[in-house]
Amino acid sequence: MAGTLSVQKIQGLASSATPTVVEVSSGHELHTNTLKGTTTAGSITVQGENTATTNLQQGLAKSWVNFDQENSNVLRDSLNVSGVTDHTTGRYSVSYSNNMNSIYYSSVGNASSRGASTATYNFCMIDDYQTTQTSSATRYASTNYSSGNFHDMRTCNPSIFGDLA
Repeated sequence: MAGTLSVQKIQGLASSATPTVVEVSSGHELHTNTLKGTTTAGSITVQGENTATTNLQQGLAKSWVNFDQENSNVLRDSLNVSGVTDHTTGRYSVSYSNNMNSIYYSSVGNASSRGASTATYNFCMIDDYQTTQTSSATRYASTNYSSGNFHDMRTCNPSIFGDLA
């Protein structure tokens, strides 16, 4: 039997000690535009393996970008990125559309250069030599591990994890 149930809100009893549970059986889908924590609006706990849980918001990337540093910093795709600034060979900054809450966020990234026939071991890292990290942008350096030189990469993929302002 197929059918549709449309409701504005599902709410448990305020006096109940047990949470309201909405269960969707296997092979079916639950569609929603917004998920919001009950106790704290920005906090949803996700059940992981066995008894492990994780906070949904803390585990999501708040910003990421894929761009071509070799060819005028062409942005291929991004989330929460307002632009990339080229400082010099292998050094650039990624600016955020929505700032981070503080300067204490986590940044990860990788880089790839030309399709060489030998391994070149390229990577991108936070470049805090000349400036400190801010809540609105992160400065990176792309380096060729083999030579130790800064190098413009064909693909740069930095990502940010932490709290948005």
